[in-house]
Amino acid sequence: MHDVKLNQGSWMGALDIGKEQIPINLEIKYVKDRINISIHNGEEKIEVKEVNKKGHSLTFRMPLFDNLFQINEFTETSMKGEWINYAKSEDYRLPFSAEWNKEVKDKSEPAFDMTGSWMVRFSPDSEDEYPALGEFRQIGNALSGTFRTETGDYRYLSGHVSGETFVLSCFDGAHAFLFKGINYGDFIEGEFWSGNHWYENWMAEKNNEFTLGDPDKLTYITDTTEDYNFQFSDPDGKTIDLNDKPYTGKVIILQIMGSWCPNCMDESIFYTDLYDEFHSDGLEIVAVAFERSDDMDKVNALLERYVKQTGIQYPIVWGGKASKKVASEKFPMLNKVISFPTSIFIDREGKIRKIHTGFNGPATSVFEDYEDSTKRFIEILLKE
Repeated sequence: MHDVKLNQGSWMGALDIGKEQIPINLEIKYVKDRINISIHNGEEKIEVKEVNKKGHSLTFRMPLFDNLFQINEFTETSMKGEWINYAKSEDYRLPFSAEWNKEVKDKSEPAFDMTGSWMVRFSPDSEDEYPALGEFRQIGNALSGTFRTETGDYRYLSGHVSGETFVLSCFDGAHAFLFKGINYGDFIEGEFWSGNHWYENWMAEKNNEFTLGDPDKLTYITDTTEDYNFQFSDPDGKTIDLNDKPYTGKVIILQIMGSWCPNCMDESIFYTDLYDEFHSDGLEIVAVAFERSDDMDKVNALLERYVKQTGIQYPIVWGGKASKKVASEKFPMLNKVISFPTSIFIDREGKIRKIHTGFNGPATSVFEDYEDSTKRFIEILLKE
């Protein structure tokens, strides 16, 4: 039997979640007979570098996040297998298939233009209801955008509009999202799936004036007498104490995060640039990771991989299990930790000057303004 070589070019993949399928847009190229795979979410292109092909078996592991694709059947133009998300459990597996050069067939003339801002309610009229702001851009049948919430954004979403209906999706290794809806002009009724473990309804009204809560006011200090004695251990067992050198007299950002969190990834990439620019002037950053495993060896491996693939130069320490309750207990001076990530900004005298909840990344309209305002704030703290 001859060695099968997957065709180069665009592939349309899908995760089977039962009644629905979550689209995945792939591109395959060969460089010196080595297979290169990339996954596209609108403007985002994710390079998958850990690809292993042996005979009629193909495995490719997503960067950063603890999951992989195991392909057991493939031809030049098709592949079948499963996606295994170890970050949730070894049993979290979804059937996966893909076809070469396949296009979306249903592209009727759009009935409406969805471009603009939308006031969104997820799980409307229930005790679990929460607000969001939808940012959509439509060009012909092509639709892209994201949802911003008070704890972060849903990153790069892309899809299409057909008549009054639309589809948006995202797959980045952590998110496996599918949004479907019916657009009635200035009102939307929609459904949302996250993998096969979460489903909820949502509703939206077109509203360019709608805003979310101020991310600098959602998390705050409740006990001003608390001694902010932050002590954590890094993967090598070294204790990092902000009362010791090299942190005394420095401006510090404490980043409460997790290696499994896509918004944390976007923030870590931004903080890496911030650290490179201002570290020599007196900026220190310490990431406190709350992980889904409590196995020290596994946590260390995940954090080492995270550091390598994000390129961060600042320390990352283990805070405990990935739980907002656990994180809140580790930071008792705060009202509570309501989001991964959450950032605590500390001035040269050790005073907490700001706490920022969540992170709206490069898929959102506010990202560049937040980059600029954060840099200006750091410059002010460094000059004091």
